[in-house]
Amino acid sequence: MIETISILSGQGRNGQREPFSRIDFRMGSIASIVGPTGSGKTTLINDIELFAHGDTPSGRSILINDFVTHDPRIALLSDLRVVMQNGCVSQVLSTSEDERRVSVHVNRLDDALSRLREKLRQGHRLTADALRDVA
Repeated sequence: MIETISILSGQGRNGQREPFSRIDFRMGSIASIVGPTGSGKTTLINDIELFAHGDTPSGRSILINDFVTHDPRIALLSDLRVVMQNGCVSQVLSTSEDERRVSVHVNRLDDALSRLREKLRQGHRLTADALRDVA
């Protein structure tokens, strides 16, 4: 049974040693990994998922119950949550609002094109007045 997952430090993109020597996560605990875009949050998660042992770009090692594991049969059952960064929630919400506004215009345009198509089927000519009528 997995009781602890430990991360042994590696180095950052700049090649400097990370400012910690070891981080321990105990099963059942909740941890938050935060930092600006490009700070290495995803790399850290990937190292854990891959049971890194100095063989990833970060040079980190992952210990399970204080042991290095290379056994591919061992799998972590994790409940990962993706959390947006840097105030992205407001951007997503505003994007969603923008999409809703745009969809109203797209629906109106679709209706106008349907009316224009019907007029053309009925033999009307494509004129500026005909275009104004359907808009």
